[in-house]
Parts: sequence; structure tokens; C-alpha cells
Amino acid sequence: MGLTKLQKAKELLKLGQSQDFCALYNVEDPYFITLELPGLPKTENAKSRFGGSIFPLVQEKKKWKSLVAYSLMLRKPLKPIEYAIVHCVRFSSNCPDHDGLVSSFKSVIDGLVAAKIIQDDKMKNIGMPQYHWVKAPPRHGKIRVLVEADLEKSQLQG
Repeated sequence: MGLTKLQKAKELLKLGQSQDFCALYNVEDPYFITLELPGLPKTENAKSRFGGSIFPLVQEKKKWKSLVAYSLMLRKPLKPIEYAIVHCVRFSSNCPDHDGLVSSFKSVIDGLVAAKIIQDDKMKNIGMPQYHWVKAPPRHGKIRVLVEADLEKSQLQG
């Protein structure tokens, strides 16, 4: 028996291969997408190096939120996903601490809301996203985000 699209996407997440998947959101075929973007959002430790100025922090947040929103503009579901499972993967040469890894994806997840992929980034909508780190060669940093509709939770709530 072959792998479903969702199982294949999860396997690609583990293997570090690049692939985009998209399906319209409906009950028979849950919506899911894998988005990969080059570059790395700043971790909390790196953000603290900006000193006292708030301007670079605001620019950094805007940059990643916009990158995600524009990248997904043509791949939106018919309506934002109310309950979703989110996996975030950071490919970098240095292993971040847990807080840095989680905080580096805040603007990325905000971009999913801005793009109307997910309804909201509250715990009731996405729970606690899964965060992963994969070693990558220097200057080959990237991020990958997998979003899938949580149909089980949708059916329980609906």
C-alpha cells in the first residue's frame, strides 16, 4: 500500500527534502501544505544583539510574516483552517536552544494567519506546534513549515 500525500509530506520533513504539497480543504482530503523558505528568522538570542533599538526587530517580524503570507497567497484553503497541526523545522549550522527555536517561528506562524491559512494562532486552534532542528551546512539555512487540518478536533468541536 502506498503512502498518502500527508504521510509522504511528513517523511519529507524528516528527510530534509524540498517538496510542496497542496490540496483543497474538504472532509475527504484534509488540507495540508509544506512551505520551505530560504534564510533563517532570528532567534531570541540573536534579537537581543540588536541593542536597544526596536526598529530592526519590527523589520525582522514584518519580513517573515510577509514572506510567508506572500508565498502562500495562491495556496489558501476555501476558508481558514479552524483547527490545525503545525510542524516547524529549522535547518541551520548551529543548534538553537528550545526558546530560541520556538520564538524564531512566531512571525512565521503570524504569516499563516495573515495568509488566511489558519484561523488563529491561539492554543485552541493550533495547540502547541511541533518544533524541530536539522543540521545544515553554513550559509544554507532555511525553514520548513507543515500545516495540516486537524479533522479529528474539528469533528469533536463541531
